[in-house]
Amino acid sequence: MAKYVYAKDMGINGNVGFDFDSSQFGDLEVFGTLMQFKHIKKRFWDSVGIGGSFLAAPLVYDNKIYIGCADKNFYCLDMEGNEEWRISVNDIIPYPAIENGGTICFGSFDSNLYAVSPEGKILWVFHTNGKIMCSPTSYEGMIFIGSNDGNLYCLDARTGKEIWRFSTNGPQTNPVIHKYKVLFGHDDNAFYCLDLKGKLIWKFPTTRTINAWPPDAHEGIVYLGCYDNKMYALDVETGKLVWEYKIGGVSYPARVYKNRIYFGSRENTVYCLDAREGRLVWKFKTNGFVTTVNPCEGVVYFGSYDNNFYAVDAETGKLLWKFKTNGFINNNTVKDGRVYLGSWDCNLYCLDAETGKPLWKFRSSMSTPSRIAPPETAATKTAEIIWTTEADKEKREGAQEADIADYGTFSGTYIDTSKTDYLGHKKKGYKTG
Repeated sequence: MAKYVYAKDMGINGNVGFDFDSSQFGDLEVFGTLMQFKHIKKRFWDSVGIGGSFLAAPLVYDNKIYIGCADKNFYCLDMEGNEEWRISVNDIIPYPAIENGGTICFGSFDSNLYAVSPEGKILWVFHTNGKIMCSPTSYEGMIFIGSNDGNLYCLDARTGKEIWRFSTNGPQTNPVIHKYKVLFGHDDNAFYCLDLKGKLIWKFPTTRTINAWPPDAHEGIVYLGCYDNKMYALDVETGKLVWEYKIGGVSYPARVYKNRIYFGSRENTVYCLDAREGRLVWKFKTNGFVTTVNPCEGVVYFGSYDNNFYAVDAETGKLLWKFKTNGFINNNTVKDGRVYLGSWDCNLYCLDAETGKPLWKFRSSMSTPSRIAPPETAATKTAEIIWTTEADKEKREGAQEADIADYGTFSGTYIDTSKTDYLGHKKKGYKTG
């Protein structure tokens, strides 16, 4: 296995300056595309293409950092952000890896689940017939993985051999195991509960795609977000509804922490609810989608599609600090006083968890971010911004739409998503007339 020891000579060592030219990133193209998906209430994750963007949270294990990237590489770094080795696969690696008995497992859009040693040796590969759009889940010698081929697979963790599969009518993600039950659901408008042998116990229908990758469960209740703008709490034993909470946009996966649940949304808001009653405790507004939250040691850490990373007090919802990157942020990992986050700007950042101070960053092998292909059904303008004079700029600063985040400085630009090429380059010079 090649170790790619030339990483430092290529200038992608973690200990580099924080200067970065954001002009190449085409923020408005990305924003315009995302607004199309928001309007039609469909997922966009499987429309992400190859580029240097980090989509996953890193796995921090045994003084090493493991993370996949949209450049088709899976990286191993030391704790100071220096590359030790990488493995190249056939498509992007958008979700976090897990550790199971000293083995590192991760899935890829190339339809494969990989198991590798901490030294970078591939131990086994399990092939499905669809993109893998989730992390694996491990439990008592078994690995569970969902696929876009409509199956949830249970594998032997040591060999990667299939033990059983459960077939559904749509793409599936990874489950949570709670009270000896396998709980999962995604894109066939149903949430499932199986026993550990793959037999169906109950099924809960929804009207839209479920966001639970994975779901979270606590004290006999499992929580799942949904494209119908609701957060659901279900009884694990029976599948019956305990409560539901309606919001103004798509709700993303919930995380349980000290009898509360925390989740983000497409209405640019993070919610904190009482876990037993579904009662609102607080909410925190950003200027972009928030897909994943991570409550840890009294703080809720999350990235937003406004390009900022936030640390918010878990009890009160008060902002503690924020850190700005040059791209949007999905996932993060917190361990030993550090927070690790990947950004669409092709960098993995390490910050001080208490203060948000940057400690180092690691650059992926590609400087051009991933593109997001627009939905086929949309060929309309989704964001139109005309800043041609100082007066126009002043008006913009005073009356900016809430959905349009602080994406930096732009001039004389608008987005017509039927004309852009989505290659990560800013389109300049278009004006309405």
